[in-house]
Amino acid sequence: MKLIIPKIVEKLNLSDYAEEWGDQTMSVWVNPTKEISVLHDQNIDDANSVIVKLAELKAERETNGDQWFEEFGKTQEADLIAALEVTNKNAMDWYSIIWSQGVENTRVTAEEVEELAETSQETDPMFYQWICAKTIEMIFAHRVNRKN
Repeated sequence: MKLIIPKIVEKLNLSDYAEEWGDQTMSVWVNPTKEISVLHDQNIDDANSVIVKLAELKAERETNGDQWFEEFGKTQEADLIAALEVTNKNAMDWYSIIWSQGVENTRVTAEEVEELAETSQETDPMFYQWICAKTIEMIFAHRVNRKN
């Protein structure tokens, strides 16, 4: 017998964030493949590495002064910020995959995720962070839940 493991998609109730969302939901693929999961983990590692390097650069600037920074650190800082922007885009691409496995009319493009992040930043800064955190929480809960 050949078993085919289906994609398991669960609903994230947006009213869990605020009741004003009513019955609106997002679809979350809670059993992504190893390949998709590794993309997320690698992106987190990359972002953390860039953040550490930015902190080190800031410490060097404090030690060596603004003139040193203008001569040696400014280009490096720009490169690190660009690298961090790449990790942000990669994260949005990843969330678009995770949020696009439900029925057709619930699918989200990477551009729509980016628009959501930007709009949320302006109107409700915690909303985007919340749906991202809840998404990871739902995936983790599915993985650790032992079925009887």
